[in-house]
Amino acid sequence: MASTMIDPLLAATSSASSFAPRRQASSSARVDNSAVFRRRRFVVAAVAVFAIASGSLASGAFARQPGVGNQSIPRTVVVQQGDTIWSIARRIAPKGDISDLVDALVEVNGTDLVPGQQVRIP
Repeated sequence: MASTMIDPLLAATSSASSFAPRRQASSSARVDNSAVFRRRRFVVAAVAVFAIASGSLASGAFARQPGVGNQSIPRTVVVQQGDTIWSIARRIAPKGDISDLVDALVEVNGTDLVPGQQVRIP
């Protein structure tokens, strides 16, 4: 007995089940599809919001290097009643050692101060 071999692809096309009418999706399947689409839209929206928020936070998170042009250092100070070279130096540099600044102020402006005088800052 010789067995005949049938090509599986031909068998699938010739079977009666392939010509059977397809069933339409039920309403519950449509509800499931709309839930899936809603979930996908939510995930896409959440990712977009996260990307925008992280981008805006990252751009403001890094401090810029202060340049010489960005600093506003006054070039003169007006002497008030009771001011001394030391008090003016402390006003210019509130922290740290000011002895070098006092020496530079005396060198540029002298030691005598008069109210209303403009003291040049070196």
